[in-house]
Amino acid sequence: MGGVNVWLARRFGASEITVVQTNPQLISIMQEDLAGRGGDVYLDERVDVINQDPRLFIERTERTFDIIQFVVAESMPSGSSGLHSLHEDYLLTVQAFRASLQRLSGDGFISITRGMQTPARDNIKIFGMVVEALKQTGVEDPAEHLLYSRNYIAVNVTASRTPISKNKIENFQNVCRELLMDIEHAPGIPLSVYEQQINRVPGPEGKRHSFYHEAAAAILSGEGERFYGSWVYDLRPATDDRPYFHNFFKWSSLGWFVETFGKLWYTRLELGYVVLAVTFLEVTIVAFVFILLPLLFLKKKRGEGGLFPVIFFACIGFGFMFLEMVFIQKYTKFMGDPIYSVAAALTSILVFSGCGSILQKYINQKPEHRIRIATVAILLIITIYLFFLDSLLRHFMDSGTAVRFILTVGFLFPLSFFMGWFFSSGVELLEEYAPHYIPLAWGVNGFSSVSASPLAVMLSMSFGFSRVIVAAAFLYLIAGTVTFTLSSSD
Repeated sequence: MGGVNVWLARRFGASEITVVQTNPQLISIMQEDLAGRGGDVYLDERVDVINQDPRLFIERTERTFDIIQFVVAESMPSGSSGLHSLHEDYLLTVQAFRASLQRLSGDGFISITRGMQTPARDNIKIFGMVVEALKQTGVEDPAEHLLYSRNYIAVNVTASRTPISKNKIENFQNVCRELLMDIEHAPGIPLSVYEQQINRVPGPEGKRHSFYHEAAAAILSGEGERFYGSWVYDLRPATDDRPYFHNFFKWSSLGWFVETFGKLWYTRLELGYVVLAVTFLEVTIVAFVFILLPLLFLKKKRGEGGLFPVIFFACIGFGFMFLEMVFIQKYTKFMGDPIYSVAAALTSILVFSGCGSILQKYINQKPEHRIRIATVAILLIITIYLFFLDSLLRHFMDSGTAVRFILTVGFLFPLSFFMGWFFSSGVELLEEYAPHYIPLAWGVNGFSSVSASPLAVMLSMSFGFSRVIVAAAFLYLIAGTVTFTLSSSD
C-alpha cells in the first residue's frame, strides 16, 4: 500500500486509520526515506501501521472497524493471472471475507474494488465469495446486504452484516449518478436501472443488462453453480481449502479461447495452470527416461512379488509428496508467511519421517506388521486432522511466530513419524521375499516422488486440500493392504 487510500480516508474525515502491511521494507520506506514525498501519511497520528499478514491480523484482532478495504485486491489485472494463479492467497477466500464481516462495527462495510476484464472474471468471483461469506455468517437474504457497481474500468463490491437501509441505498444511487457509474445490484432496484448502462459492457444476447448483473442475479437466486458451469472461466468461490483465487482455468474452455482469440488465445488463458500441467508432463517423462527406463534393461530373476514393489513404492511415493506439498500450503495461513510455512513443515516431515525410518530396526515386529501398524496410525491421524486441525489451529492464532513454528512442527510430528516407517520396512520386506526387485522399488519410488510434486498442486487447485489429503490416505491404505500379497505366499 503506497498511501493513496490513507489520503482518501483522511480526506473523508476518518478519525482512526489502520494500515496492515506485510512488507516491513515498504513500511520503513514510507516512514523514513520517502516519508516526505508521500506526505508523511504513515506518520500521521491517526494512522496505526501494523506489520503483519492481513489474514492473520483479521483472525487475531478483537477490534471492530467501520470500513474494511481489501486494498490488495485493487490491482488492474490483465486477461490472464499468469503464474500468480499457482500461489495460494488466504486473504481472498470466503473464510477471509466472513472473518472481515465479523470485524465490522454496527452497520459497517467491507469494500473490494478490482479492475475489469473481458470476459468478466475476477469481480464475479469476488461477488460470489462475498455472498457465500454472508450466508456463513447467518444472513438469510444476502441480496439485502450488498451493493454492486462499476464504471468503465473497475468494479466495486460493498457488503454489510446488517441489511442496507433505504437511506443508504438512495445515497448510493445519487453517488453513482454523480460519478457516472452503473449499478449492477442494490436492494429494491428495478431491472430497468440495470438496463440503463452508462458504461456499456457485454451482456447476455438479447438483453440490455451486463454479464455482471446476470451473474449477480444468478448467484443471489441460488443458480450460482449453473452460472459457474456455463462460464468460460472457473469462478467457483475460493476457500481456505482451495485458496487459489487467481486460478480461473477450465479445460472445457480451451477450444473456445482458441476459436475466439485465434493466435492470441494464450494471452487470455490462465497460463499458470497450463505451465503447471506442462511441468508435470515434462518431469514425468524425464523421470521415466532417467529413473524407470534403465531398470527395464537390468537382468532380473523370475520370482514372486513382482507387483508388490510397483504398487507399494509408487503409493508411498505419491502419498508422501501429496501430504508434504499440501501441508506446506495449508500451514501458510497459520504461519502468516509461506517461507515460515515451508521451513516448519519441511523440518517436521523430513526430520521426523527420518526418525521413524531409523527406529524400524529397534521395533521387534516383522516388516509387514510394522507397515500395517503405520497404515492404521496414518489413517487415524489424517482423520483427526481433517475434522479437528483447522479449529485447533484457530486457538493458537494469537501466539507469536516462534510458538506457531513450534506448534506446526509438533502437529506434524506424529504423521511424519509414521510416514517414515514405510520405505525402510518395505525394502526389508523385499530383502526377505524378493531381493531382486529392490532396484525396481527404488526406481518406482523416485519416479513417483518426482511426479507427485506438481500433481499435488494441480489436484489442490482443482479439488482442494482435503481431497488431496484423503487421496494420500487412500494411497497409504493400498500400500498397507498390498503387503498381504507377499506374506500370504510364504
